[in-house]
Amino acid sequence: TVYRTSNGGVSWDTITAPFAVQSLLVLPENGDVIVAGSTALTGEPATIAVSSNGVDWYIVELTTPNEVAVRQLVMDAMGDVYAVAGTSIFRSANRGSSWHPVVTTPSGTFSDISLRGQYGYAVGNGVLYYRSGITWVPVSTTDNLAYVDINAHGHGIAVDTTGGIYRIWNGEVARIASTISAAPTSLRFDSSGYIGIVTFQSATFITDDAGVTWSRYDTIGGRLAVPISVASWLVASDTSIFRFAMPEEM
Repeated sequence: TVYRTSNGGVSWDTITAPFAVQSLLVLPENGDVIVAGSTALTGEPATIAVSSNGVDWYIVELTTPNEVAVRQLVMDAMGDVYAVAGTSIFRSANRGSSWHPVVTTPSGTFSDISLRGQYGYAVGNGVLYYRSGITWVPVSTTDNLAYVDINAHGHGIAVDTTGGIYRIWNGEVARIASTISAAPTSLRFDSSGYIGIVTFQSATFITDDAGVTWSRYDTIGGRLAVPISVASWLVASDTSIFRFAMPEEM
């Protein structure tokens, strides 16, 4: 089940998707077009479904092996939609109707992708790419990066599978902070690019200086954080969705 809000999280409607959903993107034109990426489906490749009303879905199978999830969906400034699934980055130039691989890595698998303006980063298990113009450039790494987003300076800020935080810039990767020795559940910056949040099941870390320093909050944790305004997120746990605003003093 997919839940949709039109009032900042005050109330929610349910949408029935054609499969279990791993990733979701709402196209920004009017908020009605939904692009959904599948979890790892038994005996089937990674699959994407597009709907303009939440009822009727157009389904596309990606060229991946069976039982591969669509880990993330994002849109760039030109309106092209990107997906990461398995060893590939896919691009759609027609709002999700068709997809073509733009990168297939010889080793490792992708787990996340992020775009902001001219900048783009895709990370995964021993795999890292950044976007230069329309070209995706590989960076040699042995780090297992779980999530990535982009700060106000165009730097990629990533978190690995054991809670280490990294900065990516000019093809170089540097570890800049440690959190807790646990698997993260999400990493996202708000629209300013200065305030970011990394969630774990038992804690959350927040930065207000584009990732230079991080503060820990044990009172909140969850599986996913979605920015809805500057310094404000919706955070989802296993059973609840709540709204979180960054404390005025950190």
